[in-house]
Order: sequence, then C-alpha cells, then structure tokens
Amino acid sequence: MWSEKDIQFLYDNPNMSLIDLAKCLKRTVSSVRGKRSKLQISTVRNKYWTRDERHILQLNYGKE
Repeated sequence: MWSEKDIQFLYDNPNMSLIDLAKCLKRTVSSVRGKRSKLQISTVRNKYWTRDERHILQLNYGKE
C-alpha cells in the first residue's frame, strides 16, 4: 500500500531515476514505474538541448 508521503515523494522528485526512487521508498523498480505511470508522473525534460549537449552532438555528429 502506498502512503500519501510516498506518493508525494514521487511528485516531488520527477527527475530522480527509478532505481534511486525504489531505493528511497524501499520498493521494486517495477512497482515505482507502475505507480508513476498510474499517477501520470513523467520526467521533466527541457525541450531544448543544453549548451553542453549541443557541444557533444556537434563533436560527434558535426553540423549538417
């Protein structure tokens, strides 16, 4: 059974990896994945590449 505290922890940490969430909550990764999916909590991701990410892409793939 999921406590309100555990559910709030999921909402408060949307970018934490499933493995880390599972360790903190003392649950399995699949349990955490399922609960996040049910609650529609997804990783927050900026839709733009960071400067460092762009640099890595340019080094590895060049400009086209």
